[in-house]
Amino acid sequence: MIRSPTIMPTAISKLNKTELHRHLDCSMRFKTMLTIAQEAQMIFPATEKEQRDFFLVTSPMDNLGIALSKFQKAQKLLFSEQILEDLAFATIQEASLENTKLLELRYSPTFIQDGHSHLSWDQIHQAFLRGIEKAQKAYTIAVGLIVIIQRTLPREVAESLIDFVINHKNTVIGIDLADNEDGFQAKPFEKIFQKAKSAGLSITVHAGEIPTQQSILNIEDSIRFLGANRIGHGIQAIHSPSVLKLLRDENIPLEVCPTSNYLTQVVPKLTGHPLRSLFNEGILLTINTDDPGLFDYTLSDELKVVHDILGFSESELKLFQKIGFEKSFIDKNKKSQFNPFFEDL
Repeated sequence: MIRSPTIMPTAISKLNKTELHRHLDCSMRFKTMLTIAQEAQMIFPATEKEQRDFFLVTSPMDNLGIALSKFQKAQKLLFSEQILEDLAFATIQEASLENTKLLELRYSPTFIQDGHSHLSWDQIHQAFLRGIEKAQKAYTIAVGLIVIIQRTLPREVAESLIDFVINHKNTVIGIDLADNEDGFQAKPFEKIFQKAKSAGLSITVHAGEIPTQQSILNIEDSIRFLGANRIGHGIQAIHSPSVLKLLRDENIPLEVCPTSNYLTQVVPKLTGHPLRSLFNEGILLTINTDDPGLFDYTLSDELKVVHDILGFSESELKLFQKIGFEKSFIDKNKKSQFNPFFEDL
């Protein structure tokens, strides 16, 4: 079992942090889930243990698909603009309180809208922006918003969503291709993503997460055809010397989420995670939480796992933060005020 968040050692809790891969729509904390579920008269178990099993993913799932299906319960709670605004504020507040200085949040308009057809993409987006604006006035943190394209939806939906993002590019730092990789290749999205890149948007792609040959090919296709600046997860690259070389040659960082990889069982044991092997291969790495609300942990928890279980030193943890700062899609002028937090790492 993965433990709940606990007080971290001083060195980790005080470390100036960056996070590039965090799903905003899967960041709601357990107590908030219960409160909203009660208000919405959702039927759920009576005891806390059963409730945690119902809403959270705190032990390994059989596979990624099962984990993704469990996320639908959290999606049902995102049914109003006020909930979305409050979620954005609370997520940034929490990140700032654990000393995160640079935070990229990604969300899927189609995921949130599914079952909540009364919410338009614009209403969803504007609600998040209000929460972000309020939080940035209260806390010293730079925040950027990434919009997710679901690879499992019809192509015309993706095309419409890209047009929406381009029309809102003054409030978006990039786009992402996400959802279950199994059976859904990256290359068919080439034209759509190149359109976004031509409009000035940065590109990250979920690729190389699951242990299949197609998943490894998705990394290469995402870089060569979709124009990816970063790869979400990407851990299967360790099985392909040519993909490792491509990542090095193009200076493409991976957004690695070790605990998520364990909970979704793309790696059977945390001790067998390829993070150290990727590091030894000279791959640029960042450490992220992925879906911390559903997984019930924090970025400090994740860094403690990387330190305690995967054996990375404090100086290596600092290096990951510096890479995150340098490879963030957040505008350089907006980042510049945070240079003192990372220049000496």
